[in-house]
Amino acid sequence: MNNTKLDVRLTSFNSHGLKSNLDYFKNILTDCEICFISEHWLSNAEKIIIKESIQMNHKLYFSSAGKNLAGRPFAGNLFIVNKDTVGDTVLVYEDPHILAIKTKSHIEPTLFIGIYLTCYHNNESKASYSQELDTINNLLKLYRDECKIVMVGDFQTFPSVLYDTQMRNNNKRNPLSSVLQWFLQENKLDLYDVLQGTGPTTTYQHKTLPNSSYIDHIAMSKDDSISFSSCFVHPMVDINMSDHQPVSITLECEIRKINTIVDKICNNLKTFPKHVWKDPRFKQVYHEELAMKSDIFT
Repeated sequence: MNNTKLDVRLTSFNSHGLKSNLDYFKNILTDCEICFISEHWLSNAEKIIIKESIQMNHKLYFSSAGKNLAGRPFAGNLFIVNKDTVGDTVLVYEDPHILAIKTKSHIEPTLFIGIYLTCYHNNESKASYSQELDTINNLLKLYRDECKIVMVGDFQTFPSVLYDTQMRNNNKRNPLSSVLQWFLQENKLDLYDVLQGTGPTTTYQHKTLPNSSYIDHIAMSKDDSISFSSCFVHPMVDINMSDHQPVSITLECEIRKINTIVDKICNNLKTFPKHVWKDPRFKQVYHEELAMKSDIFT
């Protein structure tokens, strides 16, 4: 039986404090299968706020805001996954700036990396930014052979090859842009929120600066040839209390049929003699037993 295609909407949003933005958060959550939220400003004690906002068929991967700033939690990341559509997922990495999950069943193996990287303040922050990209680089090396790669979140800049060609109201350049440019080239990653010939779409406009910033991105590996039907930045609406706009992409994923997975396992098994796999009755019983006992199928 051939695998079939499934549309999976992925949305990334820097909420800039989720408690003041719950209505908008619930609104975008109804229109996506995977949602990554950064800068939610919630501690572990406030995790209940998110749990009360999601449905029973959602799985939550929560990274609390661990840094205090002006007397409140700061930063924090989370993934919310629709289990009915995406199937089982598993957490593979977590730190204050990076949250990574991997699909386990139903759709093709995919590694989703959500990020909220360090912004530039001084040379120390540039070093931290480089270290965070090194961590992501190690994740890519670890999972590239077994998974497709999708990165989403707040990159804090956009590549220097684009940065230096854009019209700006001042001549200040973000020194992180060259670091990001090298990282994308080294790992053969493309930014899919970037419009052809016109540079990045606007996801963030700092109200106190005379220039716009482009920092929220969706990056995917060129080698994976991931199909998608649309990628867009959400329009500005009054209900959104953040200074960021969400960015969404609709991925065209393959559904992993149980027969396809079992046949792959069977073809590599050495436990039984080869001739038994030619017996349809044996294969039927084996498939039924494996489906009942395994936890990787939906």
